Amino acid sequence: MTALPAKLELELSGQCNLRCPMCSSRLRKEGPPKNPPAFMTFEDFKRTIDQFDSAEELSLQGLGEPLMHPHFFDFVAYATGRGLRVTTSTNMTIMGHLTAERCVTSGLAYVFISLDAATPRTFEKIRCGARLPQVERNIGLLQEAKSALRSDTPGISLTAVAMRENLEELDELVKLARRCSIDHVDVKHLSHGYAEPDLPAKYRPMHDFYVDQSLLMADITLVKKNFERAQKVADRMSVELKLPAPKANGKANGKGNGNGNGNGHRRKNGNGKKHCDSVWSSACITYQGFAVPCEILATPDRVNFGSVVEQGARKVWNSEAFESFRERLSSDDPPDVCRSCSVYRGAS
Repeated sequence: MTALPAKLELELSGQCNLRCPMCSSRLRKEGPPKNPPAFMTFEDFKRTIDQFDSAEELSLQGLGEPLMHPHFFDFVAYATGRGLRVTTSTNMTIMGHLTAERCVTSGLAYVFISLDAATPRTFEKIRCGARLPQVERNIGLLQEAKSALRSDTPGISLTAVAMRENLEELDELVKLARRCSIDHVDVKHLSHGYAEPDLPAKYRPMHDFYVDQSLLMADITLVKKNFERAQKVADRMSVELKLPAPKANGKANGKGNGNGNGNGHRRKNGNGKKHCDSVWSSACITYQGFAVPCEILATPDRVNFGSVVEQGARKVWNSEAFESFRERLSSDDPPDVCRSCSVYRGAS
């Protein structure tokens, strides 16, 4: 029996207002203008939260944009009322004075801002549908709200997905962070390559994008050069910069690495080999209620272990399918969907 984890990752919104090439949310058919909104209901949210009675931390993130949910702050209030530390990840395109103020007063502990480039041309090529000046303005609104309300929370970090397209701008990204009064930047690789043999055809563009853009398939000398340049700027400006390994350290018997900004952890099996720890340490649940291995694999049509809402958290968490998945992830024969992950391969 595997104990329910202390950390939850819930996808409130299955839709996004951007169409970033590295994110599979753009492939989903849910959401406007032609389809119903892809939002987790408040009842399903409460039913889910209440089942994880040992939870301590809640991350409101997923493939969609959390702030698109019309009841986002109601979710935050309910979770903080139960004593959970609540964080969220956002593309920061949806922010006015009132939203900024509510980010401060709602009890949010931390906001992770996805921002992958420091020049408008590169940023808008990666974050399709966003405008860099608007995002900078919105960060300013949040900082102003914190200052006006004399609050240290929510904390703010920038998170960036490093790829060939933005590699030479990482030092400028550090400067942008300092300009926005942000002192922490977390850079990650494209985290998943969509390389499993039975990959649904609609995800093929995600695999092709990884092959074209992943730094794990780029000239390591060039990668190291730009990482070192960014680190020097960070040291000079007193910005804490977290960079990934320039190359994969482990072998996964697979190809690639590709999409997103996963927060996977690492563990050691009995042989001392490191593997991802997400399926033990964190419960990741999509807006429909499906339990998936992690936020990187938040595509239930590829892999899911059942509905937490309909079947119950403990039953799903300890199902034969989930336990079998954990057993394989602990071995030298991981599930096919994990073989091309940068977290699994030690490059996160």
